[in-house]
Parts: sequence; structure tokens; C-alpha cells
Amino acid sequence: MKAQRRRPPANARARAALRHLTRARALDAAQAVLLVGGFSTQMRPLTLTHPLPLLEFCNEPLIKMQLQVLKDAGATHAIVCYYERHVPSSWADSVARLETELGIKITCCKEEVAGGTAGAIKIAEEFITDAGTSDAPFFVVNSDVLCTYPLRDLLHTHMKHARECTVLTTRCTDTDALRNYGVVVID
Repeated sequence: MKAQRRRPPANARARAALRHLTRARALDAAQAVLLVGGFSTQMRPLTLTHPLPLLEFCNEPLIKMQLQVLKDAGATHAIVCYYERHVPSSWADSVARLETELGIKITCCKEEVAGGTAGAIKIAEEFITDAGTSDAPFFVVNSDVLCTYPLRDLLHTHMKHARECTVLTTRCTDTDALRNYGVVVID
């Protein structure tokens, strides 16, 4: 007698299809949170007139480079969280221009009181979750870090392992440079 492969119940198939659809949606329409923190005192006097993300590097604003990396990874919406006492009048125009140039929706969330990374994400929660209707994955990056992130691969890995959170880290063996990094203890 030929063994028959047992088919999962309809509700299990539906859940699997929904997970697949959610993964596909996450890869094609991810959101990103771009954290602009502090007063950028290390870059003074340059940051006295412009916030750090608007400073140019290789003739492009730093924020544009970050947004392009996020867009390349699949982000269609970026939420820029910032805590600054003074944002220049050019901020809104710069954001609107970047939105048009890059074809990515940008929402700005200003913190009234500095709450660190968690505080910024909490203030942006309404936008990240589409007012509570979405639990799709999202990226969080710091605006003052420029490098080539493997974000698309990171998102694939995150979705594959179905984790609550996935953190991209780097290994540092230079004891003199260790003071520039935080510490992550892993098993």
C-alpha cells in the first residue's frame, strides 16, 4: 500500500500562506527608523548651523546616504526621530527634497524630552505600527553611522528565524578602539 502524505489542516495552510505573505510584504515595504540624537558636539563648529544629518559628505547630505541604503534594503517609509532644541528652517525643505529625490516617504518625529533610543522608538510607535494595525519588522539605524549594511540579508535572516529582534553587530579586537563601541554578550 502506498503511503499518502498527510496534508495539514486548512487553517494551518492559511497561517503558512499568511506568514509567507507577511514576509513578502516585509521585504518589499519595510519601514525604517532613523535616529538623530544628541547635539553633535564632536562636529562643532559645523553643527552649529546644520544638524549632523544635513552635513555633506562627498557632496551629499549624510541623511541622504542613510536613506538610500534603507531604500535599497526595501524600506518605503522612513521615520526620522530627532531631539534638537533648534532645527534650522531648512530642515522641512531638506526633508521634502529628499523625499522627492529618493522616492521614499519620510515622517519626522521630534522628541520634546530626550528619551534615548527606546524613547525615540516609543514616540515613533504610531508610525512604525501603522496606528497598531501592523507588526511587520522594521529597521532602526543611527544617523551618524555610515557604512554598507547588509540590511536585506539581515531582514531575510530575521524573517527566516522568526525572532522578536535581530541586532547587527561588529567584532572589534583593537583594544584602543573598544571605547568607541558598546558591548554585546552572546552565547
